[in-house]
Amino acid sequence: MDRSWMSKDRMSREYEEGVEYFINFALEHCPNQSGIRCPYMQCGNLINHTPNKIREHMFFNGIDQSYRTWYWHGETGPTSRQTTKMAQCYDTMDCGDVASTFMTNPMSFKKLLEYVEKPLYPG
Repeated sequence: MDRSWMSKDRMSREYEEGVEYFINFALEHCPNQSGIRCPYMQCGNLINHTPNKIREHMFFNGIDQSYRTWYWHGETGPTSRQTTKMAQCYDTMDCGDVASTFMTNPMSFKKLLEYVEKPLYPG
């Protein structure tokens, strides 16, 4: 099943079917029979709940929209080919010589630290 249901109206039939699919998938792959990890944003896949409680959280609050690969519920990640391709991308990423930049211009590092301390928004 595709994951488009996750962003649908929580009152829709598609969303309801998606929630049931998710719960059944999680139960099939769950090592802990006392509860499954809750994908609601505030639970963050850290808190185990009963299927009924998870269903309640998903209908009242929704599911974490970024949780597209259900790692915490037994789904495997990307294939090794994709992982290798991503690793190659990161291996060839050039960030320059950061250390020498700050060593030759320590004021730029001091300025960077000052920026970090400033709030992003007033108040």
